[in-house]
Amino acid sequence: MEAASGRARQGRRARLVKRSSRDMEYSSGQLPVNFYCEASSMVLTVILRNCRCVCPGLGWAILCIHVETRRLPLCLYRTLSLEMIMRNIASAIAIVISLSAPALAQKAEIEANNAKWIEMFNKGDFSGIASLYSADATALPPGSAMVQGRPAIEVMWKSMAEQVTDPKLTTVDVKPLGSSAAREIGTFVLKTKGSTPQDVTGKYVVVWEKVGDDWKLATDIWNDGK
Repeated sequence: MEAASGRARQGRRARLVKRSSRDMEYSSGQLPVNFYCEASSMVLTVILRNCRCVCPGLGWAILCIHVETRRLPLCLYRTLSLEMIMRNIASAIAIVISLSAPALAQKAEIEANNAKWIEMFNKGDFSGIASLYSADATALPPGSAMVQGRPAIEVMWKSMAEQVTDPKLTTVDVKPLGSSAAREIGTFVLKTKGSTPQDVTGKYVVVWEKVGDDWKLATDIWNDGK
């Protein structure tokens, strides 16, 4: 009698779990991966999601792990031991870390270069600013012709410094383009000069190239507005 009652409770629990799993909705960009352990009748679901926080565009990161204890047809699941499951999870974490580490390093170096750019602009060191660009860099200022090469870029920023001051740059996103290039999206705020200074906000896109050990701006485009 007690055994039958236990089996009934187990059946109810299995049905509830199955229903909750069936009704579970995965949002766009999420991928559930199920593993089944025959010895313990354990279903382990590793939910992955397209990583868009720290390392955008790099692949799948572990969002959460959901464990259920129920018996399901083995054909629906990969039959793995618990040890193998944990080993696969560890491998997945290692892959995510290996993919995200270079992106984090690139972002840190790019933000450091942006800080140098701001410091040089405020000091009036426009040759220093030009040195942050690659030798054949192209700048595309709003409403003006393209500016190519370091000497021309130096003249461009010297001219702009007569009209604006106090620039601030915020990196929004860095996407690796291989090991020696990256695309940065960001926003800027600066002040106009004159008797009635005004704040100007805008956005920019920069393609960075690794030249030797240094990151250089290869293409620089920006415009006003959000």
